[in-house]
Amino acid sequence: MGAWGVKIFQSDVALDVKEEYKTELLRGRSDEDALQTVLESCRDFVNDAEDQYDFWFAIASYSYDLGRLLPEVKEKAVSLIDGGGDLERWKGREKAKREAVLNELKTKLQSEQPPRKEFKPLKKKLSPLIANDIYYFRIDDEDYKTNPYYNYYVFVLVDGTGYEDFRVRGFLDEYPLVYLKISKTLPDKIEDLDDIPVAMVYYADKKEEKDSDHRVLMMDGFRNFKKRLNYLGKYDFKREKYIGRRYDRVYGYVPVIHDDGTWHGVICDWNLLIRDIIHIKEVE
Repeated sequence: MGAWGVKIFQSDVALDVKEEYKTELLRGRSDEDALQTVLESCRDFVNDAEDQYDFWFAIASYSYDLGRLLPEVKEKAVSLIDGGGDLERWKGREKAKREAVLNELKTKLQSEQPPRKEFKPLKKKLSPLIANDIYYFRIDDEDYKTNPYYNYYVFVLVDGTGYEDFRVRGFLDEYPLVYLKISKTLPDKIEDLDDIPVAMVYYADKKEEKDSDHRVLMMDGFRNFKKRLNYLGKYDFKREKYIGRRYDRVYGYVPVIHDDGTWHGVICDWNLLIRDIIHIKEVE
């Protein structure tokens, strides 16, 4: 049943439901529309003999805490508790603890709700960089004197955009997809960048994963990092030949960009880019 404790939100289903409901509210949905959307997206939970309990108890408890508990949700959760709840799934002391949790939930749902919590709808983040723009910075920080690329130039070649739900699951923001190149000197002309190999980023604890797509999705931190960047110009640079898939030790070769547009390749924070340069290979 994917539960690790007797409390309402100590199960995978309950946490999923909470996150789905929160996402819909952040999208600006009404309470009723948010509920209907979650009922549809979580229909497998609702129709499952065991998971239905985690679904209704979670959405009832969470929506109550937000002052948004709908009468039909309250009625369904209370009726499930009155019917014995999911106590058959528990044994011994855990069963008694679960019963106490459900009784506490029933009392809570039947009490006056707290003030309604308002959600400011999220605005989609847009990539701050445009395809074919090229930037560079130099690793000249004193703290990085021991870095093998100290005093080297790092080139950021913007390939396009990718999408990830870093802030709220299911809410996709747009982030820049870039290639990184490293050189001891600045090129005489921008076209010379094509002669510099694309760097491959890997992380020390993931050596068993090999990335055949050398692009990197750059997440948050650009606002603080941009003061280090120098604009080199716009150029339709030569892309890496082998792009589009990566090797994962569990799933084998998988698409980097899935059908829904989400990115599943290498991800780097702008603020950590200099530190992570030490994990860049194949640039000599």
